[in-house]
Amino acid sequence: MKGKFPSSEVTLVRGNHDPKNAIFPTGLAYNGTDYAIFVLDTSWEYQNDNYNPGSFNLDAISDLSNQLSSIPKSKPVLVLSHMPIHAYGGRNTGNADQILDVLNQYENTIFFWGHNHTVEDPKYGQIFYKGDIIGIPSGDRTINFTYLAHGSMRDGYKNNNAYGLLANFSDIGSGILIDFAYKNLQGATTSTGSVTIFSTGAVTNYRVDFNSNGGSSVDSVTVESGGTINLPTPERTGYSFEGWYSDSGFSNVFTSSTPVNSNMTLYAKWKQVTNVTGVILNKTSLELEVGEFEDLVAIVSPAGADNKAVTWISSNPSVANVNSEGRVTAYAAGPATIIVTTDDGGFMSEAHVTVTATGPTKVGWHSEGGRWYHYNNEGNKDVGWLKDAGIWYFLDNSTGAMRVGWVQSGGKWYYMNTNNGAMRVGWVLSDGKWYYLNPGNGTMKVGWLLDKGFWYHLNISNGSMQTGWQKINNKWYFFDSSSGKMYADAYTPDGYYVDVNGVWN
Repeated sequence: MKGKFPSSEVTLVRGNHDPKNAIFPTGLAYNGTDYAIFVLDTSWEYQNDNYNPGSFNLDAISDLSNQLSSIPKSKPVLVLSHMPIHAYGGRNTGNADQILDVLNQYENTIFFWGHNHTVEDPKYGQIFYKGDIIGIPSGDRTINFTYLAHGSMRDGYKNNNAYGLLANFSDIGSGILIDFAYKNLQGATTSTGSVTIFSTGAVTNYRVDFNSNGGSSVDSVTVESGGTINLPTPERTGYSFEGWYSDSGFSNVFTSSTPVNSNMTLYAKWKQVTNVTGVILNKTSLELEVGEFEDLVAIVSPAGADNKAVTWISSNPSVANVNSEGRVTAYAAGPATIIVTTDDGGFMSEAHVTVTATGPTKVGWHSEGGRWYHYNNEGNKDVGWLKDAGIWYFLDNSTGAMRVGWVQSGGKWYYMNTNNGAMRVGWVLSDGKWYYLNPGNGTMKVGWLLDKGFWYHLNISNGSMQTGWQKINNKWYFFDSSSGKMYADAYTPDGYYVDVNGVWN
């Protein structure tokens, strides 16, 4: 390594399989103008020619604290250790709290480790930054420095595939930017990251990396501390993008208004899309007369497709045209083809339309399909109110069919005879309740009514005739249970006297 990179500092760290009499550097191994290296010694127990990990050496921790206090905080300090700080499985390195207490005081420190057997650790190959959490034997701890689960080592003890960490130092004026790339001998990168060590008082910039999780590649961006970024939208075939998250488990959503206060990696969340596989129409042919219409229904497969939107067109819109809902309207005699196309996948289906000229013009009342319609002199269906032979009728505003029963128009209620559709006036019995319709215009009456010398009261909410005791404007009245007539200057069936105005005192 020294021969390969003569201008770089090469430092070896004792491992747990190294012989006990081997000599390795400890303490401050290098202190240049651009960066420093501190080798953290670990206490070992010697067994069967192997060293087994125990704890971070307390004297080494004390030495590290003294050295860090004398090194400018604008200079990166690389702290090297064979064993990690965080715990995994049954592997715990002692004095983890003590080393964290020291490192958390110096944001310019970068901790490296690379124990051979820990390649199966799920955190191996990750980079943790200021504000991230790592687990140690005593519990979770937040770190205030950079922690790399990296080291130059074999791929476990099985595949003999060597990996190495490349760190590139760049002077960015306000500090030093360190880019990390962990690669194998073929140059394949397994993980990347960066950290910036700033000079005192300089503007703090952070780097945001994007892990698109199988989507299109997204370039890293740099942003000042507390700033926000415009988030890109990656693409991935067969998936819909559901946003960026600051953790790989997709618990913490990250938006364009989220401030950036550390170097970080954002993770793209995806939802697999159920694509359209086809479309058919409920009818493949239509026969219409001029002026008629019929609705076609597009049935998209599968039923659970995410995007069922379709587009309708007519091959001959002057003969038969179609709207966005699939309604086909005939305008002139001739042929036409209605085509529906799915937005997803461009699948198509067709219905062939034959339009014939209309027969003799219909005028007046006609029964069609069990409903009555009225055609004007031009042969068009009337809608709304119609007065015919002195009698008022109401024709549905959409279909033109004659309405019967209750009809609401212009905010008023009317009752159309259920036998012939004629507008009723006067008293009407509907569903066991009496109502009164004004003789002049047929509108349903509510409130007080004087009819043939007797007073009645019609429910304010629904117009039904009221009976029995009723409290109206804070006064009690009694209405006959059968006829609804108000009692006046008389005793009620239950023995109460009401005055000439019908009021019980």
